Amino acid sequence: MMMRHAILGLLLLLLALPALSDEIVLKDERIIPIVNPHISADSLLADIKVGNSVGQVGYRINTIAKVEFPKPPQLQTATDLLALGQAAQAVPLLDPILSFYGPLKNVPGNWWVPAALLKSTALENLGRDAEAAPLLTDLSRLATDPENALLAKVRLAAVAARRGDYKTALPVYDSALDQSEEAAVLAETWVDKGDSLLASKDYQAALLAYLHVPVFFPDRRLLMPKALLGSARAFKEMKDYKRARESLDDLKSGFAGSSASADADAELKDISALEKIK
Repeated sequence: MMMRHAILGLLLLLLALPALSDEIVLKDERIIPIVNPHISADSLLADIKVGNSVGQVGYRINTIAKVEFPKPPQLQTATDLLALGQAAQAVPLLDPILSFYGPLKNVPGNWWVPAALLKSTALENLGRDAEAAPLLTDLSRLATDPENALLAKVRLAAVAARRGDYKTALPVYDSALDQSEEAAVLAETWVDKGDSLLASKDYQAALLAYLHVPVFFPDRRLLMPKALLGSARAFKEMKDYKRARESLDDLKSGFAGSSASADADAELKDISALEKIK
């Protein structure tokens, strides 16, 4: 059994590594075609062909301006698994990508950031905030893409909110909504803000936050189940059971495979009990 796990881990690592032929752009503007790249200490080592000979050369990471590696297909597979509520299956696909690109995470063109963002989503869905927090802290310090850094700060605020620290989280959300121009960041921030407002019992404000997703960001399908579930809970607390049911029906019919769909069943039972009391 241990041997099978070891072989599986090796296969995942090999699948997640870049294709055999790539390029790097050095800070002196040279473009270097490379083959079989791998990281060793503070250098990227690769095979290089000169005439009929192939030799190995190394380039210190601090001399690299940009990497030109193709997108690992495992990123899309992990995204699809998350959409199906299979976060536990997504994580092992992302770990080898994070391991390979870790030394290059501050170099433009790397795939560490997308993999890290996906893994933090998977860990959140699995309730593993303690593992997500260090990853998000690292992401929030990146300077190469301000939107990604901003999204990491929003997710760190959401971690704090899930610990009950809503007062810390809400100003971070408001700042992100003022600064961001990226639909992915804005949509996620509205959902997280809705969660904090709902927990703070500001139900009308929470509802307005959640509704931003279906109204303004209908293509953010990974966030739609959470937005619909949050909307239903806000409607329920406002005793608008008809609209709460409509949101839950939309969730169950459109996102049956999501983790939020299971929560919808519990909410529907709760609403039925409340309606009998009413």
